[in-house]
Amino acid sequence: MVSMRLIPLSDTDTWGLSETALNALQRAEQIQAARHGLYASIPIICKLDRCPYAQTCRLIDEGLAPAGERCPLEIAAMQRLFQAYMEELEVEDDAAVDIMLIRELVSIDIAILRCENKLAVDADFLQEVAVAVTPKGHIITKPEIHKAAEYKDKLLEKRHRVLQLLNSTRKDKAGSKHVFMFDPSTRAVELLEKAREFLQAQKAQEVIVDVGSESGKQGD
Repeated sequence: MVSMRLIPLSDTDTWGLSETALNALQRAEQIQAARHGLYASIPIICKLDRCPYAQTCRLIDEGLAPAGERCPLEIAAMQRLFQAYMEELEVEDDAAVDIMLIRELVSIDIAILRCENKLAVDADFLQEVAVAVTPKGHIITKPEIHKAAEYKDKLLEKRHRVLQLLNSTRKDKAGSKHVFMFDPSTRAVELLEKAREFLQAQKAQEVIVDVGSESGKQGD
């Protein structure tokens, strides 16, 4: 459970709430105090075939989509991401600032997932966008980067900034202790180096196969 300081019920008179509103407030406090309570508003409502991501939804294909309820796929992704961030960053349950930043990360990751679902359906990073209409009513279009791709890039940049904020807050708390380090440029270099090593190894393997084939022909 995430530790949170709630308003004592004795203080709620300040708000002038009715009995119905007080009962609702108690329930809201229970939801917010739960481990994933801060994330309750993130998952979209399932609309079956009317969902903008219906074409990529496995639950609809398998007849398991719960119409009118929160999307189980997003809930599962949200819970997995929350747990992964908490463990990777070694965040304690009472670290309010870190938890709010992780909530921001999870929200961004879910939005990125939605962008990827849109791109999976459209299957093209370019889309024809109307820019003008001729006097005879003909629409003039030009190719532009898919809006979902542009939005995803912005989300990735925002994710990097939040990770850097997390790094900063944990540095302040830990002093000289080991903290999570995130450098997008360094990570990109590491990935490129791994890709280069893989391609070199693959080419070396192809050479060995070719030499073996030629030796077999000469033996014949």
